[in-house]
Amino acid sequence: MNKVAVVTDSGAHLSQELADKYGIYVIPVRITVEGKVYQDTNEDLPPEVVHRFQKLAQIDTTPWPPTVYCEAYKKVGQKANKVVHVAGASQFTSTISLAKTGAKMAEEAMPGLQVEVFDAEVFAMAQGFIALAAARAAAKGNDMSEVIEAASNMKAGVKQFFVLNTFGYLKRTGD
Repeated sequence: MNKVAVVTDSGAHLSQELADKYGIYVIPVRITVEGKVYQDTNEDLPPEVVHRFQKLAQIDTTPWPPTVYCEAYKKVGQKANKVVHVAGASQFTSTISLAKTGAKMAEEAMPGLQVEVFDAEVFAMAQGFIALAAARAAAKGNDMSEVIEAASNMKAGVKQFFVLNTFGYLKRTGD
């Protein structure tokens, strides 16, 4: 087996249809509110819960611990021996460092597994476009370096701008 799989998180805003079509494994973003941990999934966060959260003063978006990333990589590693994780911008989150620790744990637990955590340097669908480029390259049977090259090429062409109605949204995450 010399196959490359692509992983990203739900913050990339990929539809389930696209994730399924290209075999992208999506790790739900972790959201902690009033001491309870939620996963960014339709099941865990139905619209009525999201609307309630929008009124709260603070929401904690601390990423998962390394063990969660490790388990995700091991699960993906059952079908592919190489994994490229397209993660959100390292300058705004500790996801990259936690995912890299999880990658080392998974590689130790599954000899032969190779995990590369790729910093998209963007969030939302901009990250999704990068994950899609990587997954399309993987679907063509390309090796890991070519999958990373496809992600890098898309990253070079993706620009992201944020416009906020209020800085209150930034304040709520505690960052």
